[in-house]
Order: sequence, then C-alpha cells, then structure tokens
Amino acid sequence: MSGSSSTVSPSRMHGRTPPNSLPLEDARAYAAYGQNSQIGKILEIHQENPGRIHVVLVRQSVGF
Repeated sequence: MSGSSSTVSPSRMHGRTPPNSLPLEDARAYAAYGQNSQIGKILEIHQENPGRIHVVLVRQSVGF
C-alpha cells in the first residue's frame, strides 16, 4: 500500500486490512445478503513494470 508521501510494508498492510475494512463490509453484507462477510482474496502487486498488467474495478453487480 503506498501513497504520495509514505509506503506501508505488506505485513503492516495485512494487519490493518481486517480491523479497518472488515467491520464495515460485514455490516453491508449482512444487511444485503443476511450473511457475514470474510476476507477471501487480497490482490498484491509487487514491483511490476508499467503497462504489463491491468486491474479493472467495476462498480456494478456482474454475476450475482
């Protein structure tokens, strides 16, 4: 995880993800689907050359 002024190590990032995002996502998933959420996938990209990969984020339901 990096920003304009700092870089966070992967181990620190993994430690921050569940307590920061999971409670909010869990509440949203329970309200929407009646079941709790869990962290099943984390995408990590380390030192990839520009132009070699593309990540597409879609802001609509596609498939479920």
